[in-house]
Amino acid sequence: MDAPFTTAQYLPNLSRTEETLGTPATRQGVMNTLSRILSRPFVESVKFSARGVEVVWHRDMSDSLAVGEPDDSPTTVLARVEMDEFSSAGSFRDSLFEAQLTMITSGKYPQYLFTDSVTTLKNLLNIPSMVGLPAIEGTQFKNVVGLKTLEVSGLPEESVILLAGETEGVPLASVTHALRIV
Repeated sequence: MDAPFTTAQYLPNLSRTEETLGTPATRQGVMNTLSRILSRPFVESVKFSARGVEVVWHRDMSDSLAVGEPDDSPTTVLARVEMDEFSSAGSFRDSLFEAQLTMITSGKYPQYLFTDSVTTLKNLLNIPSMVGLPAIEGTQFKNVVGLKTLEVSGLPEESVILLAGETEGVPLASVTHALRIV
């Protein structure tokens, strides 16, 4: 009879580690945390408890769950992506939704929105100034109509740029297309 499987036998350069992460306060935070955990190789178990999110995994000594995937800066993304201008005869709100529909029908997945000013974006969308935009927990983004929205310094006044990737849930580093809504 064969000897039982041992992790050390097949993964000699990895160590079995138990890490506890803080418990996210929102559903989106839970999804972001799980996504970050499950993007790592050799995860053995994930357990939500009173202490937090307990993860048992096999890792290289330099790896950690606390460190997210590296992402490009907004400036780097804008310099790299293919960008077109988009306009329509309707209001800005109509233009934003038409731009999303245009991307979706061409096989792209709109996920990010860059703006020069969140205040300007709220005005363009007719969102009252007293209404705050919800933050996406664990990120620098705000949620605007399901898009991860970021205020980017250095954009021209009243700039709004819709960004998309080839698949859903891509990080900024994988964004491939952009539409500047005019």
